[in-house]
Amino acid sequence: MSKPGDPNILPPLYKNLKECDQNGDYEKAIRIANRILKEFPNEDRALKCKIVCLIQNSRFQEALALIDGYSGGENITFEKAYCLYRVNKFSESLAALQGLSAQELRVKELKAQLFYRLEKYDECFNLYGDIIKNTNDDYEAERSTNYSAALACLKIDGDTKTVSDHELQEVTFELCYNAACKLIGEGKLKEAEKQLRNAERFCRSSLSEEDTPEEEIEEELGIIRVQLGYVLQVLGQEKEAQSLYSLALKCKPSDIGLIAIASNNLAVFNKEQNVFDTKKKLKSATSEGLEFKLNSKQREIIAKNNCIFLLTNAKPEQCRHALEQMKDEFPSSKLWATLLEASLLVKEKKIDEADKLLDKTAAGNPSFRLTATLARVQLLLKSGSITAAIAAFNNLPEKDRYRLGVVSAIVNLHSQNGDRKAAAALLKQATQFHKKNKNQGLGVSELWEQAANFHFKSGDPNLAAGCLEELRSLYPNDPKIIARLVLAYCRFDAGRAALVARSLPPAGSMLESADIDVGSLEAANWAMGSKYAKKTRADGTLASPKSGATTPGSDLIKSKRKRKPRKRLNRLPKNYDPKYVPNPERWIPRRERAGYKKKKDRRTRGEIGKGTQGSAAGAQDLYDISKGAAGVRSSGPSTANIQAQTSSSAYKKQQKKKKKTGKF
Repeated sequence: MSKPGDPNILPPLYKNLKECDQNGDYEKAIRIANRILKEFPNEDRALKCKIVCLIQNSRFQEALALIDGYSGGENITFEKAYCLYRVNKFSESLAALQGLSAQELRVKELKAQLFYRLEKYDECFNLYGDIIKNTNDDYEAERSTNYSAALACLKIDGDTKTVSDHELQEVTFELCYNAACKLIGEGKLKEAEKQLRNAERFCRSSLSEEDTPEEEIEEELGIIRVQLGYVLQVLGQEKEAQSLYSLALKCKPSDIGLIAIASNNLAVFNKEQNVFDTKKKLKSATSEGLEFKLNSKQREIIAKNNCIFLLTNAKPEQCRHALEQMKDEFPSSKLWATLLEASLLVKEKKIDEADKLLDKTAAGNPSFRLTATLARVQLLLKSGSITAAIAAFNNLPEKDRYRLGVVSAIVNLHSQNGDRKAAAALLKQATQFHKKNKNQGLGVSELWEQAANFHFKSGDPNLAAGCLEELRSLYPNDPKIIARLVLAYCRFDAGRAALVARSLPPAGSMLESADIDVGSLEAANWAMGSKYAKKTRADGTLASPKSGATTPGSDLIKSKRKRKPRKRLNRLPKNYDPKYVPNPERWIPRRERAGYKKKKDRRTRGEIGKGTQGSAAGAQDLYDISKGAAGVRSSGPSTANIQAQTSSSAYKKQQKKKKKTGKF
């Protein structure tokens, strides 16, 4: 048995360590390293072996604890940097690498990964390009994937870097996916959709050939489906996008970043409806640990959606707390958070506080001044304060105040106040500012044109001509500008108008340059209607006019003839018989007809007429022949009524009774 501290036991122990490393049995290797360190506490080589074994077993915190307590001569700086990278301390890891040689391959690759995590995509892209160019080993596919991922992120951020197609050959589904992300950054959504569908098929086929379990295949497909859902959502195919998001979440992925993005995008579909589902989805999208799974832009969008949800659902205190967190975590969104805070104050009917907040923001930060002022003007106009809105615009610096849109807004406000002089003065100042700074471009030309229109309406052709002269200096051969300039000079300087009119091209050349076919214009349907347009034959030639034909529109001068009302044919019933005369009383209710007899009611059967006593005393006059008129029948229906009744009864006989059919 060997004694403690016997150096003869070290060679067999290190031999055992090497065998464990070759077999991948790192737990046993840790036990052997512990035995060596117990016998020889200053054995630095054994300590480094233990650190490497802990890293291989993903026990990074234990490895860092050993590294921090180490004071020997063994260089373990790279191991420390790698452990810091794996525990998401990217800045510290990058600082630790500064003491190592920048040309070492492992240092380059770790730096490239750190640049990607720190969202320094330009440095990452350049470093991976250098690594791929100077290496040739079995890790070429992985490096190409990371290289394409960095390029895709640059494109999404608006970079204009270009890479030849042979540098990024889409030989794996990861490269297809990254190529689709690059197309999204370039705004080529249709091509990106096609590429993502190819990546989905490629992923399933390649992983199935490797006998990958179905759960892992669905995990990989979930990332592609969510990205495809985003593309379809932007393209307006919302139903298919929703189904893809739901399918990705239905598979219960382990990636919390994937869950967050799918949940956030599904919550967007709900808008102001289905509040409880939106709350549930946003809770999943704002879970802990996302700072290491999503980039800052993705997390900022989720935070904005959460703030908007809290604002629209009457949760002011939670909304303010979320806005404060957002300002601290995402300094670039401070202006957006301020605008949302002002909206919250407006919703609480605190208009004055919102106005002060926007005024303070505009005065405190020059980069926020224009946006905050526009929001403040909108708030003032909503409350009817036009004068205060104009004053807010006047506080802007000249470069912002004399922008085309701002000038147009101020001119409209002055016009509403009836102060056309102030509007004219502003237009003059704006044109002088752009003339002094020699600003060119479409916006300046539009400003001159709008100024000319305003002066025309104000009855000041002299100033209008000056604006048109400036516009003509920008576009000297535009006939429309020259024609308007001639109209302006005609009002106060006829000689100058005649001189400018000489610059107009002849009418014939204008027709030739415009390639106008006069015949087609005459043959087309014009303002007086197709009735007066010239007719064309099938071969395209004009039809010859008929004899006695008049010029188009000549018959409009003639007096219009009065139209006779068209007689409508009387519609007769199907069983109408012309032998019988219709009953003239057929249009009045039955109870009002002469031959109407009231049906007897069993309740009044056997009763004598209801009347006052003695009402029958007048019946004796009925039998007094001397009181009747000679030749006139005093009772009974008339002959006409009898005939009518006969006709009516004959008409009724012709009507066939419909046989009633009953159901059992």
